[in-house]
Amino acid sequence: MREGTAILTLPVVFNSLHPLMTDIPANAGEAPAAVEQQPVLTIGDRNYPINSLPDEAQKLVLAVRDCEEQITQLKRRLNYLEIARRTLIQELTARLPN
Repeated sequence: MREGTAILTLPVVFNSLHPLMTDIPANAGEAPAAVEQQPVLTIGDRNYPINSLPDEAQKLVLAVRDCEEQITQLKRRLNYLEIARRTLIQELTARLPN
């Protein structure tokens, strides 16, 4: 590894809506004002508003999100295939001669 190369450590959390603190309205009968929430990248114990990151960093955030979505989809597909495999083995076992 080159000197000065940063290593991204887990956990990395992408909050599509990062909770913001709001004040309780003085008049409880009125609806609270809408609070605009910005997407936030959390790495370790640090938070980074995604919209404030440089363009290249934002592209990398999108790439990481895409990877995570694909991993989730593949895990789900693997789970379905494992269930199907177990079911097929049960069917095969039931059809084998004693």
